[in-house]
Amino acid sequence: MKPSGQSTGMPAAPTASTAPSEAASVSTTAMTAATATRTSAATAAAAARETVEVDAVLEPVPALPRSRAEVRQPVDGPGSGSTEDARKAFGSGRARPARASLSPGRRAWLRFRSNRRGWISLWIFVAIFGLSLFAELLSNDRPLVAHYEGQLYWPLWNFYPETTFGGDFHTRTDWHDPFIVEQMSKDGNWAIWPPNRYSFDTINYFAASPNPAPPSAENLLGTDDRGRDVLARLLYGFRLSVLFGLALTTIGVVAGVLAGAVQGYFGGRLDLAFQRFIEVWSAIPELYLLLILAAMFEPSVWILLVILSLFGWM
Repeated sequence: MKPSGQSTGMPAAPTASTAPSEAASVSTTAMTAATATRTSAATAAAAARETVEVDAVLEPVPALPRSRAEVRQPVDGPGSGSTEDARKAFGSGRARPARASLSPGRRAWLRFRSNRRGWISLWIFVAIFGLSLFAELLSNDRPLVAHYEGQLYWPLWNFYPETTFGGDFHTRTDWHDPFIVEQMSKDGNWAIWPPNRYSFDTINYFAASPNPAPPSAENLLGTDDRGRDVLARLLYGFRLSVLFGLALTTIGVVAGVLAGAVQGYFGGRLDLAFQRFIEVWSAIPELYLLLILAAMFEPSVWILLVILSLFGWM
């Protein structure tokens, strides 16, 4: 019989207190190994992707054909490629050359061209403005050419007294006067009129209906309260408005660029003094100045253009 404290040579069974700690240690070791395995796999995958990307960058790009005719041209000889290969190389995104960037003006023009309404409106505006440049030939209260008693007259470019056509006064001929109309309707006499027989300031004293008159065959858009033809006034007014705006814009741009160039080139005290002058000049009430000059001078388009140009360049 052996003593109670002596070893028997057999491994001792784990006690209840040491079993949980050993299980936790084994679990921790397994998790650590799994994490290391996943990290190694992710590192290997990233390295493989970098290798593929480097190979793709370093891979030689096939030369592009200079035209589609070369794409269609067959290549002779084995190993030298084929028409299908050239077509694939021409159409591949990898071999496509970079598109040149467009200028801001070009991009703005293409954006405007894509607007169908704006594009059509531009052509309508250009057409109307082009017609308005020949307003005297399209709407005038004088004939383009007249033939009276065997002689030609050019009323559009010359003024003739009424006595030239059988009248009693030496004043300018009123071609809408019933007497002059009767004289030009006699045998051998004739006159070629513009499509609209009224100018912007023509007052028809012999109208059949009171003013303002509604549209009629004689006045296509009617007349205003003074008997002036509305169509003629629209045509002449449109030309005047567009030319006035273009002239004012041109003067303002040229004056502003010159003033800025002088300030920027010389700088220093000149720049500071000129800038203070601009601030004082822009503080002047433009409306009051217009009223004062209108009282001093006869109102006209040229006076208005000069006044607005004095303040429009800032």
